[in-house]
Amino acid sequence: MKSVFRVELSSTKHPLAHRVLTPEEIEEVEQLLGWMASLGVHDDGHLPRVMLLTLALCRRLNMLETSTERRAALRAGLLHDIGKALVSQDILNKPGPLSIEERIVIERHPELGMRLASNLQGIEPEVLDAILHHHEAYGGEGYPYGLVGLQIPRLARVLSVADVYDALTSDRPYRTAWTHQEAVKHLQDHAGRLFDPVAVWALSLFNFDPSSAEGFDLPEEKVS
Repeated sequence: MKSVFRVELSSTKHPLAHRVLTPEEIEEVEQLLGWMASLGVHDDGHLPRVMLLTLALCRRLNMLETSTERRAALRAGLLHDIGKALVSQDILNKPGPLSIEERIVIERHPELGMRLASNLQGIEPEVLDAILHHHEAYGGEGYPYGLVGLQIPRLARVLSVADVYDALTSDRPYRTAWTHQEAVKHLQDHAGRLFDPVAVWALSLFNFDPSSAEGFDLPEEKVS
């Protein structure tokens, strides 16, 4: 699937990955991608793109003050959909609306993902919380627990914006990719109800250029 957020970001060999990530982080990303593939996770580049955008948003919001915070943001962005390994591909790839029963199944993927990720040695509690709650809505309409506003862990609120932005700006069987401007407007229109207004504001500050080789202005700093 084509994405205006540059499908090339799906590869850790892309120059942007080496500009943003340390060699150790690139090695971990490749290992985690391999682990998820072994579990049956099918990815078109969405996971690494969400990871990089989550890192960028967290940097904008001064949420990467320590190496632990940076590692948690990286892992949460990359692992957020791992629970879909336990959801039928027939449901995940269904072109039409889901039935009530299918919706119940797919809405279990955050909890299933948290359980899978908890098997990783040294995984941060913040990562597990972000995976579990990245489909909560700021106004309380999300799942799995219907948390409201600041009840939702901060990293999960940022991850939600990155996740939805990449989904909107990627081609789907039922629609073409939205432009950056269209996606940001959608997020802004639903800020305070579905999305954390501060995280949406941070996204609106980015200077995306889908026609460029690198796509957008991710910070270049690395943690040594």
